[in-house]
Amino acid sequence: MGWKLKVLEYGKIKSAEIEVSPLTLFVGDNNSGKSYLMALLWGIQNLGVSELISSVLREETKLEHELIGWIRAQVALACEQGEHIAQVCEIEKELQALLQEGLRQNKDNLVKKIFNSSDVKIKDLQIELKDLDKISLTFTKLKDRWGSEELDSLRIKNNTGTEYTIKLSEIEWGYQNNLIICMILSLAMEISIGEVNGIHENIYLPAARTGFMLTKDIINKAGRNAAFNIGVQQEEMIPFIRPINQFLDVVNDLSFDSKGDRGAAAIAEYLENYMAEGTVEMSTLPNKEVLYVPAGQEKGIPLRIVSAVVTEISPLIFSDNKNEIHV
Repeated sequence: MGWKLKVLEYGKIKSAEIEVSPLTLFVGDNNSGKSYLMALLWGIQNLGVSELISSVLREETKLEHELIGWIRAQVALACEQGEHIAQVCEIEKELQALLQEGLRQNKDNLVKKIFNSSDVKIKDLQIELKDLDKISLTFTKLKDRWGSEELDSLRIKNNTGTEYTIKLSEIEWGYQNNLIICMILSLAMEISIGEVNGIHENIYLPAARTGFMLTKDIINKAGRNAAFNIGVQQEEMIPFIRPINQFLDVVNDLSFDSKGDRGAAAIAEYLENYMAEGTVEMSTLPNKEVLYVPAGQEKGIPLRIVSAVVTEISPLIFSDNKNEIHV
């Protein structure tokens, strides 16, 4: 990821600049804003570029025309040559301007959506695009499976392997101008084009002491009361932030027959052997209770009552060892 995040007066944070990289560590006291920053990064990556810039694209602007003009020029070359490679840095100025205006308009709604609340405020949010000279886009005019007939489709792929497909006729007639601009920015930033259903590519792993293992039981109880008890007054509940809701979905959908990733499973095994000194399992009962089974023991105990070391690393063990989606 080639971008820098800047925030001003966001929760406990007066100001911060974060270089987003494959490994980023936030170190600080309790209640200093580490989780807020992680939630913000999660929201940008998973809610995607359409959440960041959609309001800017609702009105025709000079900036939009410049971007569409550049895109159509690359598409024309791809149609002529079959395939064409372009450098994202050619439109760095335009993408940066589009992103900053989008963040200016949408930052409050973005934070509200992440936290499921209007209580969290942010005075300023900026994203500085970096290293765009290292990102290339390959525009390819697609053919049928035999390679004999050209299709009305174009594939746009960045040099890390992420790709999108769009119809050429929709580009020609301008039906999907907003979508293709979002595609280009998504490929440049290596984040989602927009929120998707189901499990997200980037999973937020909350610390156990925040109560994530208890929230599933609370949600199930509230759901049963709402669905099956007529006339029962509902208890007022504080909404969970969207990243934790997503994590609970991941836990609920864990598959026991999934092969997962062998490298990730090896990391999970190391964590269990050398840090947890036991395995983290999920019961086969309908409530899917999470259990910790100490080394040498056969019977597990509920994860919520074991040591902080085990509970804090258990989400990583789960996502690596039990599921096909890994962080």
